[in-house]
Formats: sequence, structure tokens, C-alpha cells
Amino acid sequence: MPRLADQHRYVASESTFYRVLREEKQLAYRRSERPACARSKPRAVRADAPSQLFSRDIAYLPTTVRGQYFYLYLFMDVYSRMVVGWQVYAEESSAQASELLKDLCMREGIKPGQVILHSDSKNTGTRCFRAVTVSKHGAFGRGLVP
Repeated sequence: MPRLADQHRYVASESTFYRVLREEKQLAYRRSERPACARSKPRAVRADAPSQLFSRDIAYLPTTVRGQYFYLYLFMDVYSRMVVGWQVYAEESSAQASELLKDLCMREGIKPGQVILHSDSKNTGTRCFRAVTVSKHGAFGRGLVP
């Protein structure tokens, strides 16, 4: 509309433009982005006994050097709130998380399909962790993005 006015061309009044756009349902703000996809609420998971549901997290531990961190990998049994496995590494790596889960499964005697592994999926470095490790060692992943 302003371009036409700058060129001294009159097609219709501004209110007419808005009325036509509203009738054609074209008045909404339009961006060049992907349409929103439907998301479903994840199913609730509950532990009734130990070694049914584990939670996994990575914490950043600051060092005396600014910008340098150690990474604490932690596995906790949700039912008993007992830490079942942990390790501190100098870098974030899915291979190290995989090795820790493998050791944990052997030490705790976890059979395939026995435990559900839950994560908040905020960590970026170990997202391939689910695809490789969880299926190999018999844990069902939940909240882990491949």
C-alpha cells in the first residue's frame, strides 16, 4: 500500500485493502518458517522397584581455568535415588557415556529390556548416545534424542 501511494497510484482505500484481506483470511502475520508440527505428551514412566528406571545427566564442573570444564556423567536409580554410576571426563563424548553405561549394566546385572533410561535431552554432545548404546546394552531410552 505505501509503495502504491509513493507512486501516486490509487487502487483502493486502506480500509478496503484490510477488508478484502480479512475476508480472504490473509490478514494474519506470515513468516517464512516451517509450520508447527503436532506434539504429543510423552507417556508417564513410573518405577515400582529398584533397577527399573534410571535417570542420566551430565553436569559441567568448572575448573580454575576460565572456560574450561570437566564433565560429570551421572546415572541414578529413580526409585531408590541411589547413584548407580558416575564418571568425570575432560571432554563430552558419546563414546565415554556408552562405555560408562556398558560398565554399569555389567556391574548391576541388568538384563536386556529390564531398565528404562530417562534423560532431559538438553545435552547436545551425547545425543547419538541413544542410538548406539541404549539398544546394545538392553536399556530402553526415553527423552534421548538420536
